Amino acid sequence: MANLITADVEAAAAFYRNHLGYVEILRVPSESPEHIVLRLGPSVLAVSSPDTLRESGLDAQPGNTVELVVFCDDVAAEVERLRTRNVSIRREAFRHPSGHQRAYVDDPDGRPIALVDAPAH
Repeated sequence: MANLITADVEAAAAFYRNHLGYVEILRVPSESPEHIVLRLGPSVLAVSSPDTLRESGLDAQPGNTVELVVFCDDVAAEVERLRTRNVSIRREAFRHPSGHQRAYVDDPDGRPIALVDAPAH
């Protein structure tokens, strides 16, 4: 799933819904959302405020940041598996304010990749 960082979560989600046919499947919180997840067929896209990444200890600016999210069953175990392969661990597993278990690793160019426990939806 790609997570687009935007200054206006509602407007970004409306663009993908109204112009590209995405359907909203999750909104957190329900009023004045900081994070909205949309689906188009098998594709899932999220739009989030910069604060959602700052809560994870990462800097983000609207319009130029995309967060790649990889869902996994056991975040801590996945971090250990990647560590044995010499993948750079940016942040160890932690409980995100959203309630999800999360960690960050870096791709070869230093871009952060979020490892997140599999969602219920």
